[in-house]
Amino acid sequence: MLTTGIALLFGSGILIINEFFSFRRSMINDLTIQAKIIANNSTAALAFHDQKNAREILSALKSATNIEFAVIYTQSGEAFAIFENNKMRKDFVLPPSPESDGYRVGTNYLDAFQHIVFNNKTIGTVYIRSDLEKLYSFLKWYACVIGFVISGSLGIAFLMISRLQRTVTKPVLLLRETTKKVALGDFTAKAEIITKDEIGQLTSDFNKMTESLQVTTVSKDYVDSIINNLMDSLVVLDQDYTIQKVNQSTLNLLGYTSRELLDQSVDVICENGRNLFRETIAVELERKGRIINIEQFYLTKRGEKISVILSCSLILND
Repeated sequence: MLTTGIALLFGSGILIINEFFSFRRSMINDLTIQAKIIANNSTAALAFHDQKNAREILSALKSATNIEFAVIYTQSGEAFAIFENNKMRKDFVLPPSPESDGYRVGTNYLDAFQHIVFNNKTIGTVYIRSDLEKLYSFLKWYACVIGFVISGSLGIAFLMISRLQRTVTKPVLLLRETTKKVALGDFTAKAEIITKDEIGQLTSDFNKMTESLQVTTVSKDYVDSIINNLMDSLVVLDQDYTIQKVNQSTLNLLGYTSRELLDQSVDVICENGRNLFRETIAVELERKGRIINIEQFYLTKRGEKISVILSCSLILND
């Protein structure tokens, strides 16, 4: 949402700047054309020193509300005819006659200059000044339109994102939470199917998978229950022959608690047990996969020896 807003603002800024220069260029062209028309029409009036006719020619600018004043200068730089808009201040001072054709842009004004030519000789100059109210009014209007477009676009984007969250993000988050539960062994957990699209189908397939796991997978609690209720002694060792699990029958037989045996060497419950398993039993297990009925002695917590018959097998990871 923030990225969208920044992108819209950046694009709008470029559009406003472009429109500013385009509109200003259009005003320059219009004012330059007006200056040329006034210059062409006032040639005879200036050549024959007809000030009345020259003022009438300038009065044609009354219809252009943006024109602040216009002046026809003689070749010597004297004001020959003047047109002033009603908005001009009383202390207004005419600028000097410009020396060349062209235009000048200020903060609040635009000037256009055009020489008056008669028989290939410059006999005077037309000077027209326009305000820039049209330009700034246009920019204000354009900025309002851009602001309305941005607001509408952000509103639409917000609605689309909100809908996207309901149809995509929320189902994915729910599926993620259910996945965590399944990973912890809760195969009864099911994800809520909110939509009927591809995500909804994915959620449905996930629920079917958990149902299959629930049927085909034995839970850890179930396995622990079987182990603890075995009448025979059961001990699980890791590759370093360290005790990782013992059942209750073993604890009752040897007089230990599970905390006293877990992570201890097998030597604690079997005399010289580490060497026995590494040099004899492990070799046979690698070759046969299991060993049945080996005579051995358990060591109780009190140091007593108990004769037992061992059967061993490997636990392999997939």
